[in-house]
Amino acid sequence: MENIFLINKCNVNVSKLFVKMHAVLFLALISVCSTYAIVSNDEIKVSQLGAMENGNSNSKGLESSINIDQSGLVTVKNVVGWSIRNETKSNGFCTITLRNTQTNREYEFRQHKCSVEKTGTDYNVICNDFLVDNKSLPVVVVLSVKKTNNAYYLSGEMQNDSKEWIFSSINYNFLITGISPQLYFPYGLGERIEDLQSLKKRSITYPIGPKASMPWFTLNNGKTGVYVGCHNQKQNPVNFSINPLDSNSISVDVNISLNENNGFISNLVIYPYSGTWHQAAKFYRQWYDRFFTMQKPPEWVINDSGWLLAILKQQDGEILWEYNDLDKLCDVAEQYNLSTIGLFGWAHGGHDHLYPNYIPDHLMGGRMVLREAIKRAQDRGLRIILYANGKIMDTSTDYYHDLGIETIILQKNMSPDIQFYRKQKNRTPVIFAQACMGSEIWRKTMTDLAVQALSLGADGILYDQLGVLSPIPCYSPYHDHRAGDSDIKCRMDMLREVNKQIKTMKSDFIIMTEGLNDVISQNVDYVHGYGPAFEPSANAFPELFRYTFPEVIVTQRNRNPAITRTDMNYAMIYGLRHEVETRYAGDVKYLLTGEFSCDNYANEVSPPDFSKMELTSGENASKYAHSLIEFEKKNSDLFWYGKFIDEEGITMEGAKDVIAKAYLNDGRMGVVVWNKNTTEKLNFKVSVQGFYLKNASDPQSDDVKAFSPIEPNSIRLLIFERTTDNMNH
Repeated sequence: MENIFLINKCNVNVSKLFVKMHAVLFLALISVCSTYAIVSNDEIKVSQLGAMENGNSNSKGLESSINIDQSGLVTVKNVVGWSIRNETKSNGFCTITLRNTQTNREYEFRQHKCSVEKTGTDYNVICNDFLVDNKSLPVVVVLSVKKTNNAYYLSGEMQNDSKEWIFSSINYNFLITGISPQLYFPYGLGERIEDLQSLKKRSITYPIGPKASMPWFTLNNGKTGVYVGCHNQKQNPVNFSINPLDSNSISVDVNISLNENNGFISNLVIYPYSGTWHQAAKFYRQWYDRFFTMQKPPEWVINDSGWLLAILKQQDGEILWEYNDLDKLCDVAEQYNLSTIGLFGWAHGGHDHLYPNYIPDHLMGGRMVLREAIKRAQDRGLRIILYANGKIMDTSTDYYHDLGIETIILQKNMSPDIQFYRKQKNRTPVIFAQACMGSEIWRKTMTDLAVQALSLGADGILYDQLGVLSPIPCYSPYHDHRAGDSDIKCRMDMLREVNKQIKTMKSDFIIMTEGLNDVISQNVDYVHGYGPAFEPSANAFPELFRYTFPEVIVTQRNRNPAITRTDMNYAMIYGLRHEVETRYAGDVKYLLTGEFSCDNYANEVSPPDFSKMELTSGENASKYAHSLIEFEKKNSDLFWYGKFIDEEGITMEGAKDVIAKAYLNDGRMGVVVWNKNTTEKLNFKVSVQGFYLKNASDPQSDDVKAFSPIEPNSIRLLIFERTTDNMNH
């Protein structure tokens, strides 16, 4: 049966008119169906197109059309498959917010007198009724919907003749309905919600690594899908809020930050497509590559197996490792087969204390001892990274007292953004103010820290939290941005400045940060993982980011001084570099003696995961980690130089607990098979169209029977070669 949705005719209430006109624009995007319908000129028509051939990223969307009449009456044919519409007639799905520059007060506008203009298949909706206290503002917004290659681009132009008003944001609200679709959401590395009813309301702000790594999501039923994304060359903050309504429907709010007096409103793109979720990822990456490029890291980073994160001095002043103990840390790193050591808490203040002052600590040995210890580590083939926090300053420091007013974020009420961090239960929290990268002084401070790291002989610097802390608006008059801008662009400027200066001094010196998103990743060489899907968890779907940006090198997150077999296998199959952390005195004792007791962490606010620590001994954990990383090194042409392509082109048969992911390098494909079941051997079979199986191996043997039952919680690598490369096979 066909369902007809009617939007009531516009009337003199400009608020309702605004809602209806914007509903018209989004209703244009409803055409996502897996069947076809006979239609009239007033209906949306949908016909299914053929599936993508050979995984071609130039995929065709599902063809559709719309009619909008001058009265504002819209008729939409909602055929079986998908629909997109405004959520309610009272709210609509679009609100424009303006800010008064004199009072910083914000006003939301749904009340607009609109006129509709049609040119070919495109529509413009002109809104020029912005009333405050019954006074009309000299503001006009022209919203448009354009169809290009079966994708709909909703954008607009802001026209403002008053310096008193700033366009703050635009918010779209709508419903997407399908038949038991799955949600693929860029929450951290990614998540997949197989049952929408199991999802609680989710709100994420891009570009923030722990929450939103990319500005798009998709619903997909395995054959067709709906892509929703913000295509914004400025990469301004965007908030996505998802609220499940039932097993078939979600309510969506997309809030795009503007902070412009005049100019262009970024594209919100709705793309109905055929195929799996991979087509949505390709669609976004095609747009991304038109404007942005990822920084290519030095060769040693590509060949890096992972790192040992070591806090040398804790927040309370407790020294865990002296500088000369770096030799012992090298022993630990080699035991696990990790090739990099990150030194946190290496300065006089300890970890999360006295930032941004990082002075080599004489209590740990002093500057020269640190330099010599770093050199000895490098002579053993290890790389050393020094820590600096890129976003916060300790409010107890002279730096904050003397320079804070010129370097901190000032919020709308002109107060700082205050945070606190407490590492030990019996200690007073350390209070920090968030810095703004729009401050030239702060950027120079960060650059100076990189130069200092290089002078100490380090191989790189990690600027913590650049990909973690939210892009909140800053209203400081002392910074290189307009009042109300976030410092996202300035974070990128700082990274570019450091790259330009430091890499002329040492070309393979690297910049790292914590938190993954496709903005920060453009100008760093290595990412320290943080947030959802960097370790096994419910709904974790690291495939989403890894498939979209396979070249980004990122670590898993493992806050423990040992690493479980499951976490090692998880990182390997998804192409994450490995990590072990030592943060507390209990971790030191465990790593040096093997002794573990929960009592050793009684005073720690964020201790290791005891359940993981108790799964196996440190000796067994390090042996498995060492062997698995050795296996990666042996097959580095696939694991480290190959492209992660997920399951594309693979046919997998077997139990649900057996998964397979592929890496492609020219004519060779490595399919990594993981039996996630921890107690049972399981059968499986894998085939790849256009490839023949050459051999199979695992960390214990270079030659195993490819499709023999795979041991519990074990990895196997199947190597395929393209048949066209070797026709005699």
